[in-house]
Amino acid sequence: MLQQGIILVLSCLGVIQALFLCFYLFTLKKGYKRANRFLAFVLLGLTIRIGKSIFHNYLEVDPRLRNLAISSILTRIHRNFFTVT
Repeated sequence: MLQQGIILVLSCLGVIQALFLCFYLFTLKKGYKRANRFLAFVLLGLTIRIGKSIFHNYLEVDPRLRNLAISSILTRIHRNFFTVT
């Protein structure tokens, strides 16, 4: 039980660290912005997938509710970054 708790905490810390790196890459002003944003999107996609797997392995949630939550997060990301004003 203790080993599973340690794995869960370390996995969540890794997901949080990846989210901070995504935020940093999105807001970085120096360098090649297009490459930074592409890397941030790839990292965000991997982070969401890994976070979903961690969430699914350690917490029992109805699959419909889990997929609804993930789709709402992705919709918000899409709306914030891809809308033309």
